[in-house]
Amino acid sequence: MSSLSPTPPSPSPDAPTHAARSVSRRTLIAGSAWAVPAIVTATAVPAAAAASDGAPIDSLNMNVGRLEAGGSAPVKVLVRDANYSPKVGVLVTFSSSANVTISPTSTLTDSDGFARATVTSTSVWERPGSSTSETAQVTDKGNTRTIGVGAVIGGANAYGVGDNAKSHLGTGSTDAYGATAAQLARKFYSTLESVVSGADFTLAWSAEGNVISVIGANDRGQLGLGDTRDRSEWEQVGGNWDDDPSQRPWWGKSDDTAVVQIAAGRQSAYVLLANGDVYAWGANEAGQLNVADTTDKLEPALVERNAAAIAAGDDFLITLDRGGKITTAGSNDHGQRGDISLRDHSGIVQVAAGDKTGYALTDDGKVLVWGSNDKGQRGNGYGGDPDDMTSWSTGAGLADISGVIRITAGHQSIYALRSDGTVWAWGRNNVGQLGEGTTTNRSTPVQVTGLQNVVEIAANGESARALLSNGEIRSWGGNGAGILGDGSTANRSTPVTTAGTQNVARLGASSSTGTASYLLTEDRRVQFDFTDPQYLAAGEETWLNAKVASPTGAPVSAMGIAFTTSGFALHGVNTSNESAFARVEVEDVWTTPGTVVRADAKSGFARASRLLNVRGSNAYAVGANYRGQFGSGQEGNWPSTPAQLPRVFPMPIVQIAAGTDFTLVLLSDGTVWSAGANDAGQLADGTGQHTARTTWARVPGLEGIAQIAAGQNWALALDVNGCVFTWGRNDYGQIGSDQVSNTSAVDTPTLIYGLDYVDQIAAGRSTAYVRIGGTAYAWGRNDRRQMGAGWSDDYRSTPRQVQNLTNIAQLTAAGWSAHVILDNGEVWGWGDNSYGQLGVDSSVTPDGFFGEPLKVKGLTEKAAQVACAESTVFIRTAAGGVLSIGDNIFGLLGAGIAHTDLSSSSVPHQVVGLADVVDIAGSVRSGHALTKTGTVMSWGANGDGQLGDGTHDDAATPVKMVSIDGVKRISASHASWTVYPIRSA
Repeated sequence: MSSLSPTPPSPSPDAPTHAARSVSRRTLIAGSAWAVPAIVTATAVPAAAAASDGAPIDSLNMNVGRLEAGGSAPVKVLVRDANYSPKVGVLVTFSSSANVTISPTSTLTDSDGFARATVTSTSVWERPGSSTSETAQVTDKGNTRTIGVGAVIGGANAYGVGDNAKSHLGTGSTDAYGATAAQLARKFYSTLESVVSGADFTLAWSAEGNVISVIGANDRGQLGLGDTRDRSEWEQVGGNWDDDPSQRPWWGKSDDTAVVQIAAGRQSAYVLLANGDVYAWGANEAGQLNVADTTDKLEPALVERNAAAIAAGDDFLITLDRGGKITTAGSNDHGQRGDISLRDHSGIVQVAAGDKTGYALTDDGKVLVWGSNDKGQRGNGYGGDPDDMTSWSTGAGLADISGVIRITAGHQSIYALRSDGTVWAWGRNNVGQLGEGTTTNRSTPVQVTGLQNVVEIAANGESARALLSNGEIRSWGGNGAGILGDGSTANRSTPVTTAGTQNVARLGASSSTGTASYLLTEDRRVQFDFTDPQYLAAGEETWLNAKVASPTGAPVSAMGIAFTTSGFALHGVNTSNESAFARVEVEDVWTTPGTVVRADAKSGFARASRLLNVRGSNAYAVGANYRGQFGSGQEGNWPSTPAQLPRVFPMPIVQIAAGTDFTLVLLSDGTVWSAGANDAGQLADGTGQHTARTTWARVPGLEGIAQIAAGQNWALALDVNGCVFTWGRNDYGQIGSDQVSNTSAVDTPTLIYGLDYVDQIAAGRSTAYVRIGGTAYAWGRNDRRQMGAGWSDDYRSTPRQVQNLTNIAQLTAAGWSAHVILDNGEVWGWGDNSYGQLGVDSSVTPDGFFGEPLKVKGLTEKAAQVACAESTVFIRTAAGGVLSIGDNIFGLLGAGIAHTDLSSSSVPHQVVGLADVVDIAGSVRSGHALTKTGTVMSWGANGDGQLGDGTHDDAATPVKMVSIDGVKRISASHASWTVYPIRSA
């Protein structure tokens, strides 16, 4: 025999053509994901060796393809000698992994040198993407060789039930509908995480491979495949799941671009990624894809960034962004796009969309609703005619329900899962979709009959379903296409059992236009415990609890559970039987309040996700805290350097108004919070107790507020509609009530009637001011003519116009006087002039008061802003400098002149050392300026440390406030010894 290897002949069609190598999972599944099982070849080539009879075995080859769960595929092994000739009659013994069988287990090679067998998957429910193992042992005259390869299972861990008019049910059936649950076509090579149907098309998400698969109607490009051709078999959007991730066009390239949610409108599809990007495609006639035009998109387009959750209605999109705000796109014919009172609502952790109605769930278990109400969808006890919708579509309101942990929406019905495991519903009920035994529409929530221990809910079109803790599925509502899965097409007004399912661990996603529903199977179910805190406080550790159970509710050990977090830190995990506890923290104490973060828990292939809001604070406080007005839980002054306000706010602070020993905070969601003294009801808590409070609490009943102002022991609020509310002490009629006395007080915000379209509010010590267009009105205390109405009455409880002023651009108030800037940059003032604060010598009038406005003289530059201490006025000029007029106690003019040398001045003085100032504020006897670099400079009294420089020394020239950064605004009040620098929101 030659020592040289012979030249092999050309291979036969059955012969392998590649060299021996190990076979990876990606190799095993190369090729089209939905093709007929491909042949994959593994070859072992040992060195040529003579057998005992001198006949060497040159190679062993074994071919195996992709294997459908429950199906069969051929296996064959080629045996050849050293001359590449087939060997006949060689014994080959087969073995396989437990999830498949192989037959025969042993055979002899045929005339072509092949030993042939069939491998069969033992279960149609074999996990998609799981692998098999097949081994062949070849024995020939004393020589033994063994080779092993594997297959990848194509399966489907989901049932589908309902309409199939466009073959979009995805089960492989050609029937018009399926009235009993059937397994989806076993064509998926990764576990299905979610499935959702629109109108005649379906979207499926395989989480492990970040694969989006589609089927059904495609006339508007809703399948995202680049054309408008319908599909009767599943296809993937953007390439096969086994493609090189770096080459994928839209998602799945990295952890950041992993898919986390899918949604379907009537003919539009949406995908949310881990990094907050949203891709969309399909119908876009109403702008529902949120792109620059209204042209349909046949392939995915990037339409949104920084999203935390999405929901799709008929032709509109709701997005909850990571800042906790809602944005919308698409049709607005019934107000489903919402308005400003919706978009800044706080604490939102979930959104849902009906046909023309939007819904949001807050972290305190309340449901926010906006849009169409013709069937009572808003849940507030009122229903409207379609022709009478205007009044219902201009804002968001709360439905009459609480304690909710999950919401889902059908076409014109909404469902709420409460923490006690019951389900409540309201809205349209023409086919029994509310599940309470009638077909009467309901405008307030009613309990779905007979449901207890519910762990998940979903809705599709006119039907809904619930997953119980024992794994049972109950469905109710419209059943024309058999979507309830009870084997019939009869509508059901109470829940019925969806038969023929097992191991259901999750429900498919909801869709207001969906015509099919889906049930996903797993060997276990993971759920977060919603008795845990529903939010995270910035800078504080907390525990999140996730439980693991079998689909039937039996406990499963949580030892293998894993947590991942997005937007906050995971510090450790403890397990206890079927529960796992994650120790988590939002580490940055300055995390913007309202930020939405995500937690995921996974056990095996089962997973659960939840969104949480961050409570925090974007403001500092420094100065007096005598009655706990900092809301820190304690009374008494803070250190003389600024400290962060308690991290308890659900949205960013946009304004702070301080009265005497009490503080009000306005958040970006339009709510008002209060802390401190309450002897006159100034905290507006509505309790009637007038008890001081050293912690922050929301003022009940105030929503959509755009501005706040505080006097000595009373306050005003202006809402987005231009209406004014007042509360607190009414000793001079300042809250607009005729019940005037030293003890008269109101602790509930009260509307001031007769004032419409107010643009701005301000509060003196006991006098209220408003600006409407270019004119000003006042009421309350007038003993120093501070109402500016020209009369000498001590008070008035009804608004009167300030005399002789038009074209007012800005309004502010001091203790007993008020000032305005006109649109030409002039400053005018009226009221008390005891210290020359009106720009006129105090001796001009016998009592030092002016009941009509006077122009402040001596200003050589246009004014950009006015702020007031008790009896001192600060003017920020358009050039960025600051001027001062009035009382100079504690050096309050900031001109470097001691009070002993100049007690007051009616002539403007330059506050020394200030330039590029962008904001100013005054407390009782101190002034404050913010420069464009974010530096805060303060001057005047410092007995309570309100200058924030680390000392208690008064300053006649500005000193730098220390230990702050990122400041964009400063708040202070002529009635308070406290200063609040506010960081960017």
